[in-house]
Amino acid sequence: MKKIEQINLDYLIDNQMINHYFQPIYDIQFNGKLSGYEALLRSNSVKSNESLFHAARNSNRLFDLDTASIILAAETWHNQMERLSPNMNLFLTIHPSTIVSPGFTVLSREIFNSEAISPEQVVFVINEPAIEDYASLKRATSNLKSIGFQIAVSNVRREVSSIQQCLDLQPDIIRLDACLSFRLADSSHLQQILTSLLDFGDYNYPRIAIEWIQTNRDFPVTKSLGAASDIGHLSEKQISKKRDIPVS
Repeated sequence: MKKIEQINLDYLIDNQMINHYFQPIYDIQFNGKLSGYEALLRSNSVKSNESLFHAARNSNRLFDLDTASIILAAETWHNQMERLSPNMNLFLTIHPSTIVSPGFTVLSREIFNSEAISPEQVVFVINEPAIEDYASLKRATSNLKSIGFQIAVSNVRREVSSIQQCLDLQPDIIRLDACLSFRLADSSHLQQILTSLLDFGDYNYPRIAIEWIQTNRDFPVTKSLGAASDIGHLSEKQISKKRDIPVS
């Protein structure tokens, strides 16, 4: 069993010892045009994100960690990122238990309003394997969407049941698991699976995203298949001139 780093989460949160790494997100239907940034939570005092979130779960402070992350990301976006990338989308991964917490919708609106960030610019990303209560999550995401926030569900697997449950949430974006794009150019089987999922997504309206495109050969294949709904990650190998932006 992998050893989990022991950390003092209370100390990190209370002393604001967290930061974000702004990962660019590119539009694969427009030759890699930048469409937004995802604020990935980091701490210079912690070796891995796994340790950070493990500590948050164990100490029942996932909500506190998520809200601290949102506040910091909103401040950073307003003070630094907005000048670099006006009118771009800000993506934030939030645990499902935080989203269903009472008052989260109101709190989120207040945080972004205080930094003059429109809810329409913000995409809350939910990790599909972490979802336990779809009914409660659907009510919560519906409230968020009603005031303009966008919802994305990530790491969605190829199983029909997984896709169907995600569609029931009526997200704006579905991100397919990275295993569905690994060496895509070399796998006709994966291409067939991806085509079926993209067709299914088009019929049911959410935008379909590819988690990662790893090589130059995979990029034109993904585009030609119609990862039609226009948001995808590209690795450093794909667009070498565009760089992630670490912000402390």
